[in-house]
Amino acid sequence: MVRRLPLANRLEARLDAARDYFRRHGGKTVFVGRYVSVAGTFVPFSAGMGDMPYARFVLFDVLAVAVWATAVALLGYVLSARVELVDTILSRFGWALLGLLVLVLGGRLVWKRRAGIWRWTRARWRALARV
Repeated sequence: MVRRLPLANRLEARLDAARDYFRRHGGKTVFVGRYVSVAGTFVPFSAGMGDMPYARFVLFDVLAVAVWATAVALLGYVLSARVELVDTILSRFGWALLGLLVLVLGGRLVWKRRAGIWRWTRARWRALARV
């Protein structure tokens, strides 16, 4: 379906990579994606474009929603007199998970490209040393 879109041929390699990713890590991505503030909106679209089987997507999505609903209900019950504190905790949790996701993905990117980064850094230091 996606291949029929204009300019989709340019994304061919990325679509294949997305399929491989969702084959290996789709369940974790759907589960954690529900808790990340902004990413949770895009996870279903990514899973669909990555050809993640629908039954597997629903399984992990339902599990994530059940955990989230239970946690929020318990938090609300325990802190019922302090609604603003519950709101603050839930808001910061989502943003903290988003920050953690960015750090993990950024760290992974740096790790994969560490040899190139090292060569680039050495070249810059040598250029500075000549000046």
